[in-house]
Order: sequence, then C-alpha cells, then structure tokens
Amino acid sequence: MGNARAMKTKVLFDHIYKAAGSSVERVLVDHFGHENVTFGLIEPLSHALARNAGKAVITGHFSFVPGQRLPVDRYAITLLRHPVDRLLSHYYFSRNHVSKRGGNAAVELAKIRSLDEYVFCDIPEVRRLLQNDQSMHFLPMRWDGSRELSPNEKLAAAKEALDQYDLVGAYEEFDDFVQVLACDLGIPSVAEVPRVNVTQGRIAATEIDAGIRRRLEEINELDIELYRHALGLFRAKRHDVLRRCAMHSAARGSDDAAVKSLSASGQPAGRADSVADAVEPQVLPVANFGSRRIELVSAAVIGSVSRDYRVFTGEVVSVQLIVRAHEPALDVIVGIQVIEASSRIVFGANCRTLGQLLEIRMAGDYLVEFRFRCDIGYGDYSISANLRRASHGEGEFYHWREQIAWLSVIGNIGDHWEGTTKLYPQIKCEPIGSNARSRVALVGAGAGWDASQHLSDHAPLLLEFRGIVQPTAEVGPLRANEVRAIEMTVRNDSTETWPSTGLQRVCVSYRWLDGDRNVLVYDGERTPLPRDVDPGETVRLWVVVKSLPTPGTFTLSLTLLQEYYEWFDEMGAPPVERAVTIGVGSTMPEPQ
Repeated sequence: MGNARAMKTKVLFDHIYKAAGSSVERVLVDHFGHENVTFGLIEPLSHALARNAGKAVITGHFSFVPGQRLPVDRYAITLLRHPVDRLLSHYYFSRNHVSKRGGNAAVELAKIRSLDEYVFCDIPEVRRLLQNDQSMHFLPMRWDGSRELSPNEKLAAAKEALDQYDLVGAYEEFDDFVQVLACDLGIPSVAEVPRVNVTQGRIAATEIDAGIRRRLEEINELDIELYRHALGLFRAKRHDVLRRCAMHSAARGSDDAAVKSLSASGQPAGRADSVADAVEPQVLPVANFGSRRIELVSAAVIGSVSRDYRVFTGEVVSVQLIVRAHEPALDVIVGIQVIEASSRIVFGANCRTLGQLLEIRMAGDYLVEFRFRCDIGYGDYSISANLRRASHGEGEFYHWREQIAWLSVIGNIGDHWEGTTKLYPQIKCEPIGSNARSRVALVGAGAGWDASQHLSDHAPLLLEFRGIVQPTAEVGPLRANEVRAIEMTVRNDSTETWPSTGLQRVCVSYRWLDGDRNVLVYDGERTPLPRDVDPGETVRLWVVVKSLPTPGTFTLSLTLLQEYYEWFDEMGAPPVERAVTIGVGSTMPEPQ
C-alpha cells in the first residue's frame, strides 16, 4: 500500500455495505461537490470506470472479475468492519429501514425471520452474505478464476488485494480513518465526523445469544482474519501520515512533493500536475477466464423476425449458447448479461433467478437458449455469458466470457417512441369537476394513420433440396486472396419454387477442400439468385468466389443453400467440384 497520493487526482471508493461508507461519501461530497461524485452504483468496477471517467470521485458497491487491478490513476480507498458487527447491522437495517422491494432474499428474509432463524438458514443468497462476504469481495483481484481456492488461498488472495489500496480503513478506527483520509488527500480536516445511514433498533454484538455469535464466528474465520489485517494496514498508514505531518511542520514552507495536496477542484498543486497527467487510465482486457471444465464455445443472437443479430425493438430474441461439458455437473448456473456501449448493464439474469439449475449428466456439447422480448432502444450491445457451480457459492467459475456475441437494435415494431427502453402506457383524459363532462375527449387519430409496417420477407422452408450449380467453362487458376466472378448455370430439379429475396432466400455458395478432403473454408461467399427460379427452370448468373490465401491445388465444391435453414449438399444434393490451382497472390496484406 504505497503513498502515491500526490500523483493521483481522482478518488475511487470501494464501498462495503454497512461499513460506514455513506459517512465517507458525505465527506467526499462536502469537499468535491455533489456533481463530481457518483451515487448508487452497484455494478462491476470496469463498467463504472468506463462510464464515469470524468468524475472526480467514483464510489459504489463494486464487483471484480478475476485478475482485475485497481486503476492506477485514482486514489483507491475502502473500509472494512468486523463481520459479526457488520452482519448484525445489515440484519437490523434490512429489518427496520429498507422498504419492501423484492428481488433480494438477503433483505426480504431479514424482515420476516428472527435473528436465530436468519443466521442458521441455508438459503444461498443469505449464506453468501453471512459467510466471509468481505473476503469473497476482494479475492478475485488476486485469483485467475481457473480453479477452486482453499480457505488459506482465499484469505491470502484477499489480503494481497487489500494491499493495492492507497488507504484501507477499519470501522472501529472510523474517526481516525476520516482524518487520515483528509490529510492524505490534502483536504481540510473534518471538524465533525458525519454519521449517515446509521442502523436504529439493533442490539450490540456483545448482547446476542452465544450460539448465534459462535455460529457467525465459525462461518467468518476468513473475514475475521482479514479484518485484523485491515486494522494493521490502517494503523501503519496512520503512523506514516502522522510522521509526514510532523516532518511537514518541521519544514513548513518547503516545496517537498511528498506533502503537496489536492486542490479543491481535485487537482494536485505544483509539479504533481505533470506527474498526474502522465498516468494513463487502466484499460482492462475482455474477460475470458475459468476452469473450463465446462466451457462456453460460442454464442449467437437471433431475432424471430430478423433471423439475425440485428433486431427490432419489440421482437422476440434468442441468445443461444453452445456449452461444452468435459465432465458431468449436476448444479450448474448459466447466465447472460446485455451490456450497452457505455458499459452499463442493461439486463442480466441466470437460470437460477428463473427458478432452474442446469443438470449435465454426461460430457458433451449442449445448446442453452435464453428467449426474451427485446424492449430496449436503438444501439449496439454486447452479450456476456458465464457458467458456475450453484453449490459452491463464490470461488470457482467454469467459464466467464465477455463480448461472446453482439446485439444491434436497428428498428422498431409498432408505434414511434424514443428513449432507452420501450414502455406500454395507457392514456386517459377526463375533466376536473362534475359539470364539465363534455369539455374534453380523446378521439381517433384518423384514417390517414399508418397502421401497418413491413418488417421482413420470410420465404417458406424448402421440403426438397434437388438442384445443381454448373460452371459454363473450366475454372481457371486463381491468385491467392483473389475475388473473382465466374459465370455459372443453376438448375432447379425440385417441385418447389426457389425464392430469390427475403431472409430465407436461396443462394449459390461453395466450400474449399484440400487434397485430403479436409474442409478449409466451410462457409463461402453468397451469390443470390437473379430472380425466383421455378421447378425445372435454369438460370445463368455470375457467382462470386474468393480464393484461399495459400498457393496450391485445391477443390472448389459448389452447392446451394437456403439461408438460415439448410445447405443442399448436406441434404443429399451432390455438389459440383472442380480442381483449382491457386498461385502466389499480391504482396499486399489481406484486409481484416
């Protein structure tokens, strides 16, 4: 835990629930101003940093992904509390102060269960809060997510994570923590330490039943030891700050950079400006971690109307995950998140929140599908997905992948609207007063109102796959990476008309094979038919073919497909194949 105070112009406060964090936020607001401080953030730290880079103070209840580091350009602080005292405060605060809001079992059960029933219950959401919650919060920063950690490894990882912070506080030293924070940031001393969001109607930790206390201590051995570590870090920091203050008093008026302070605008005085300007904000890589004993192979987003990842607001959307299990697992949680470009989580859910668990009885590949109506606004969104064990709580992910797929909202089904989400209001209008019944009315919009909307063309699915693609001449040699149009004839040998438009149109395509019949390119360029082709009819068209990047002799396998449905060669229609020599191409690199 270094003293990088003078190099950092902004603050990050990692707010642990019921550890006096609201009082710390009040101190920061009083100095930096309400408009320069974030509020109410409950999200991954990486998302908060991306969306609030311009804020002087970012504060919130954050979560971390394995291997995450704190940003190097912010003065990072956090505050811990003895777990027994903290959990009692949480229980009574939830019971007496939080209005009923649903969706949080740890809060709602506190309202209806006695302290004894609450502490000894085995409901997963409550157990996660009650058992080593502070250690589980910090340890991802020193864990790669590849395996389950032993208790000693969890504690070691959490301690190492705390060592990253510029200031770690302990609740029992709260008054001194606020003064050390003010001194280290160079802001005025806090004459009266604020007390905000204080829990009322609770009993002291010394007054609870011995059995309840023993239970909380038994399941919080890691948190108790981590709290002792936090106390040690704070006391060492306090000693260092007192020493520096004494040195400053002895050398008052000197230009020692170690005692320069932040100005009221959040900028350091003197030459700390140039140092701070040189610090680049941390850019985190896209998360992709876990043991991979069960892994996320790929994902696709498909709209029921668009049949593509480009969808309409109001359309039913399917997020399809390909899951590969290398071993059986009987209690798997699979979840997704929809994240907008600014890193805000638009929606997140998993199978457990929907009342189910994934039971994989033997190794293999499986399809997991989430379906929902997409009532979000225009824009581009990424999809993140994750797999973890339900019985384990925290500590092991099978696999977590950010940006595994993409979703673009490009249009809307129904009436015009604006904003970030589509709501469904009803409108009502009536007079005020008993004698004014005929003065106002809602009337129809008129016959000119557009009451229909073209969304897409969907051709019927073919029942027969009989047809042939034939080059009109021999296919000559190609250069590496060359794109060439080759004239061909296409004959419909089926009893169905082939559609040339719409999302399920029939196209000409191809595959490239090597000398051993290995498929080098499975999904070649598409060439649509020039018009609908009736049974028995033959049409001529120029088919676009892109050659391979490697010289040699290869097989060009020509076939047809109905988009979003089937390839003709996979449904029994033999492809037409030609041996093609590919020579050395241009020295220019292929565009990506």
